[in-house]
Amino acid sequence: MSFPIGLQVLRAKIRGFQATGATFSSRISKSEKERKNRLWNEKRRLGNHCRAHLVAYGLLRGVPYDQIERCAPTNKLNPQVVLDIMTAHNGWDPKRGYIKYDLETVQGLLDGKVGQWTKAEPGKAPTWQLVSPQAALEKAK
Repeated sequence: MSFPIGLQVLRAKIRGFQATGATFSSRISKSEKERKNRLWNEKRRLGNHCRAHLVAYGLLRGVPYDQIERCAPTNKLNPQVVLDIMTAHNGWDPKRGYIKYDLETVQGLLDGKVGQWTKAEPGKAPTWQLVSPQAALEKAK
């Protein structure tokens, strides 16, 4: 299965972040004092940036947030940052069509709601909406 180009680009960016993180780790192990501290701070910034991209990638692929990560209530991602990444990499998918994400939708996804397609009535296109995980399970039965 081939992913839309937006997801392929996002996955390539994430792989680049991983390679850069490995480079930082190598430099950190060879450094001392102030330089080591500066490199650690750079690696932490890269990690936060990468985390937002990983979550956006998972959400664009339809993976529920609780299967992507579990984090403390004090460590929540900024939904606007995730939305910006999702908007930049969202593209047309022949299976799903084009989902227009907004801040409210991304916040709902980060709060654990699940996006799903409704059945299309004759002559109408299916719609995409957020529902609770329990409602999605009930509908699947």
